[in-house]
Amino acid sequence: MAALLAEAGIAGPDKILEGPKGLLAAWHATPQPGAELIPGPSDDLQITQTTIKNWPTCGQMHSALDAAANLVHQQGWAVNDVVSVRVDLPRAALDIADIKHPATLTEAKFSTSFCVALVLSGGDLSFVGFNDAVLQNLLACDLQKRVQVVHEPAFTKRFPLERPARVTIYTRDGREHVNERSFRRGDPESPWSWEELQARFISIASLAQLSDSSSAEVVSWCSDLASRGATSPIDPVLPFASSLPSI
Repeated sequence: MAALLAEAGIAGPDKILEGPKGLLAAWHATPQPGAELIPGPSDDLQITQTTIKNWPTCGQMHSALDAAANLVHQQGWAVNDVVSVRVDLPRAALDIADIKHPATLTEAKFSTSFCVALVLSGGDLSFVGFNDAVLQNLLACDLQKRVQVVHEPAFTKRFPLERPARVTIYTRDGREHVNERSFRRGDPESPWSWEELQARFISIASLAQLSDSSSAEVVSWCSDLASRGATSPIDPVLPFASSLPSI
């Protein structure tokens, strides 16, 4: 959207934070003396410290969802054999993402128990598939009743430098199936591969109704960007802009 606005010649403020109509003014906030918005050395660029989300939900539950997804790929248990599920998380996750009975899609995005149940029951929690229909997923709704979200003090001590989570499935045969993570998939400590990023982008781009050729053009442009060099000129108008849907 920003690229299309720029292409149309619509001007924007160059001081979006500290300007008279910037965010600081909107929030009635006073800037901190000496605060730096722009990092120094190139190896400190903020983008290298940014999490690229794996799930279209509150980020506080992502490690738990990653753990649940790992358990789905483990053999030896079936949804119908699950007696209960325990999800251990830091306090912050329970404070923000522990809605017990989500009635809307927005509430579901902040319901760890529902989202874990959806993943374990084989439901679609992708950016493309997570829509209002998931609230009617009977298998997930039934399993959610047996999902308990628990505060783990040891995890709270590691938060936020780590984003720990542990998911334990208890089955009728008395066995426990456990998966634990320290970071979310997409965190700088657990990054996506370039191939995974491409597949993820192409999937999400379908929501914008981009053609396959346009999606491939975006991927190619991004791939080339890494090899341009800091002083190489870059066309500010992306080559695929004309194929984007109108706003």
